[in-house]
Amino acid sequence: DLLHDGQIYLVFGAGDRVFAITLDGTLAPGFPAYLDDKEIDPACSPRIITFNDENIILLEEKDNGFVAINNDAELSIEHSFFWEKVNTLDQFYWDENIQQLHFIYSDVSSNLYVSYLENIEEDPIIWNGYRNDGYNIYSGFIQYQQDPEDALTAFCFPNPTRQGEVRVKVKNAKAEIDLKIFDIAGNIVWRETIEKAANDSQDVRIDTSKMASGVYFGIVSSEKEVKKISFAIIN
Repeated sequence: DLLHDGQIYLVFGAGDRVFAITLDGTLAPGFPAYLDDKEIDPACSPRIITFNDENIILLEEKDNGFVAINNDAELSIEHSFFWEKVNTLDQFYWDENIQQLHFIYSDVSSNLYVSYLENIEEDPIIWNGYRNDGYNIYSGFIQYQQDPEDALTAFCFPNPTRQGEVRVKVKNAKAEIDLKIFDIAGNIVWRETIEKAANDSQDVRIDTSKMASGVYFGIVSSEKEVKKISFAIIN
């Protein structure tokens, strides 16, 4: 994602084009950007770095490094990186202690290179190419409030279920448990009141053999505490 002029854009490239799409589905001004004699890897994640107060989008060219695009959908050669790229880790890293932006990469001969820019006062990395398969990392901070250890919790397993049964694991119930299951239309398809077990954790079994495939939602309540759950059935 790229934040520009107060607007958030989804940025991606494919072939010789780069797209920036707003949250309402419209293209950002100047996009798609067309790149002559360039081919963007459609499976890549863009990097977004701030250079001289301008957000630069870096997209992987197949086996040839990164192509840079500015906010005006123009090719920025001075910010592009070209080398014989291989499918190994390449990474931007900002060192706050010495105020340097590093770029670490290797080539087809397994040579490791490090380039850097100095005298950078703030972290210029907006997006560093994070993907769930661990190809790259994103570094940031998340603030959260941890639930009290004795708070009511509930979750479903297996999820999705294929075996005609789903279990709801309930922890820290203070009294009897009221469980309601709804289909996606809001109709109650299952309801039961369960006596609280002697320990703090118990499983509630739900027979799903007569339920159609789809997504279901539930409400688990005990005393004044309420937890929402959801699960899917695949028949």
